[in-house]
Amino acid sequence: RKALTLITAIHVPIGGLAILPILLGLPPILFPVHVVVLELLIDPICSLVFEAEPAARDAMRRPPRPRNEPLFGMGQMALAILQGVVVLGGVFGLYVVSLASGMAAEQARGAAFLTLVAANIVLALANSAEFTTALFDPRHAVFWAIAAVGGLIMTVAFAVPAAGALFQVAAPSLPMFGLCLSIAALAGGWWGAVRALRAWRRNPQGD
Repeated sequence: RKALTLITAIHVPIGGLAILPILLGLPPILFPVHVVVLELLIDPICSLVFEAEPAARDAMRRPPRPRNEPLFGMGQMALAILQGVVVLGGVFGLYVVSLASGMAAEQARGAAFLTLVAANIVLALANSAEFTTALFDPRHAVFWAIAAVGGLIMTVAFAVPAAGALFQVAAPSLPMFGLCLSIAALAGGWWGAVRALRAWRRNPQGD
């Protein structure tokens, strides 16, 4: 259920960022190479990260779900779309403001793509991690490995001219880099904060 929520949420900003610039007459954000990289990160996250995450300690104390409740119903769909729309709004808003401030299209695209990659990684953690599992628990090793690969790809795209030409991006300034990561953390992580608060209210002692 969590994996289905994530994979639905992630594809909302991908679709939106592919279509909105065209509709509004802006330089495109996503090219095929960007989508390929995103899918290469999404697939192992959905197949490995959620599998490695232990069940919540209070799972057996929760009442059972109704027998006729679907695995992925309207509630899960609405949550997934909401998470995706928040990421889409954060990334596209950053891109529009960057272009309006006079930033070159390649640099604005680089900032938007960095934000999207980071937000998707944060989104995966927000949906998968349990309140009772430490952030650097060994069972999160796969997640951190995938996050490191994402960071390496972005570093190469910004630091290697040939890769920058392939991705059609330029490195954002240091303040913009910090802004990108802040937007990614907020847009991708708000649901994780909500989940943690709910878990703490159910079990403030953490047992």
